[in-house]
Amino acid sequence: MRNLLNLTLVLLCFSCKSTKDLSQSESLAELIIEVNDSEQLESFSNKLQKFKLNPESVFKDGSYYYDTENIKNQAFRGPSEDIKKNPEWFLLIDNLSDGKYIWEFDWKQRMDDIKWSLDQMAERKKYALPKLPEIQNENEKDAGALLGIINETLNKNGLTLINLYIDSDSYVTALIDKKNLEKIIAKASESGNKITEYKKY
Repeated sequence: MRNLLNLTLVLLCFSCKSTKDLSQSESLAELIIEVNDSEQLESFSNKLQKFKLNPESVFKDGSYYYDTENIKNQAFRGPSEDIKKNPEWFLLIDNLSDGKYIWEFDWKQRMDDIKWSLDQMAERKKYALPKLPEIQNENEKDAGALLGIINETLNKNGLTLINLYIDSDSYVTALIDKKNLEKIIAKASESGNKITEYKKY
């Protein structure tokens, strides 16, 4: 009887999805999320599974939508070949964007909009943002430059902003704990993707 109970427990353990069982993109999502949000991670895992079973859930008539069943309300990125080569990267970005763990800034984005979006990401993780700097000649700087300046202040408070590279004029941005930076960069690199920390320039 005891042996049967032990065997049952072992089988249950194998059927549970542990951190070791996560794919590279799921592990990266978990690192970016940082907080204990199993619902968000499950949402991403389900989306990946749905895509693998049916690529048409993401690609419709040659174009990428995060959800082809709900086109009006989901991200549309067009017919880019880069997306077709690396769909899991874009599914990660769009899933975590839905969850407010990632924000995509247009290159023209202004400081007020950026601050508002950072507040949303900080609230998601219950992080306290420091007072952000006033930026002189703001209109002469693109969003990447503004994010680099903001990061100087965040870094002094144990936080940092990272860019998930998509070869675009927009800035896919996440707010993370500075101590997790190297792990996140390394995990992205394992799957052939690029994450960098915003720097002042």
